This record gives sequence, structure tokens and C-alpha cells, in this order.
Amino acid sequence: MKKLIVLAALVFSTATFSQYCAFYDFQVNDPEKFVSTLTKMMNTEWGKSIQGTKSLFQFEFNGTGEATHSVNFCFQDEAALQNFMASFGQSQIVQLLAQTIGDSADFVSQSLNTPAWYQNDWSNDQVILFWQVKVSDPATYASAFIPFSKKVMKKMNITNSHGLGYPLLGKNKEFTHFIWSGADDVATAINRVKQLYSDPETAKFSKQVDGIREIINTFIMIRVADF
Repeated sequence: MKKLIVLAALVFSTATFSQYCAFYDFQVNDPEKFVSTLTKMMNTEWGKSIQGTKSLFQFEFNGTGEATHSVNFCFQDEAALQNFMASFGQSQIVQLLAQTIGDSADFVSQSLNTPAWYQNDWSNDQVILFWQVKVSDPATYASAFIPFSKKVMKKMNITNSHGLGYPLLGKNKEFTHFIWSGADDVATAINRVKQLYSDPETAKFSKQVDGIREIINTFIMIRVADF
């Protein structure tokens, strides 16, 4: 019964916020050209008409992951997402710029993601810590993760974003969910990781989810630009 209640809460949360984030991940071999071309794309009428946030992030300490950068588009509802998807192929200029981006970077992956639960807006965070995890029992995991997160955020006085998300489309066979935790800068993010791993609450939480969660990868995303 408890699992059903938690699952219902997650669905309600997602429906209430109706937030969708499209991640386009690249392995960039010419950062200057990539950023310049992306900026030109976002300054077109197409880019200006996107009904959502547009951001470029750089990956650091990405383990064996091939991606070095991620372009994120986040929307508050399905209509804005649909307009974005439908409009992309309608501009010849955008298509030409997309080809130029292909000359400076290799496309790695794309996914459409949504939060299951979160607190605070990550658009204000300059640095975001990510944990990619494989979860076999999402409802049980969430029932442990949410109170643990609230307790840690209060204890560590975290006012940045923090949450649990998952890919709706573009699922990766390696992981099923991701956790994020925002910070104002790299130093703060690294210090929080050290505090988190040494906190007794983390050990308690890890014991709760032992057997249903596997940590696949951890990395940092640094905000390079908003458009």
C-alpha cells in the first residue's frame, strides 16, 4: 500500500510541474566553433521562439562517458515541447547551422527527461552534481530517497536544486534514473560531496536501498551559457 501511495505522489508531482528537459549530448572536438555556432542558432528566429530555457553545459569528471557537453532545452508543458519538435526542421538556416555543429562535435545521445521529485529550480545553479543510477524498484527507492534528501538538505543548509529524475524517452540501458544536486560553484559542489559521503544519514540511506540501486556514474555539469 505504501508503494502505491508513493507512486501516486510521484505521478501527481510530475503532472503538477509538467516539466520536460531534452538533453542533447555531444563529444566536442572544437569547443570555440561549437559554442559560436550554437549561439548563432539560438539567435535565429527559431531559437528566439523556443518556449523554454536553453542552456549549454560542460561535463567534468565524466568517468568513461564519451560526452563532453550537453545542450538542454526545458519546457513547462507538452505544448511547448511539441512546438519545439515541430519547428526544428522548418528553418533552412537552422538546418545549415546544425550541420556546422556536426563539423565541430560528434553526437552522442539524446533523451527526454522529467523529474519524479525535486525542490528548487536548477536554472539558477551554475554547477550540478549528477548520479546516474539503476533502480529495480522505483517506488521503494523514492520512498527512501525523498525523506533522506529533505533531511540532508535541511542539515547541510542546501538552497540549490535537488531531485530525482528519469528519462521518459531515450532510455539508457545502463541507468534508469538520475539524481542531481545544484551548487553555486565547483568548490561548493565538491565540498558538499565530501560532507554527503561522510554523513551517517547517507550510510543509513544506502543500507535502505541496498539491492535495488546501483550507482552507474557520477559527474559534474558546469553551466557554460544560457541563451
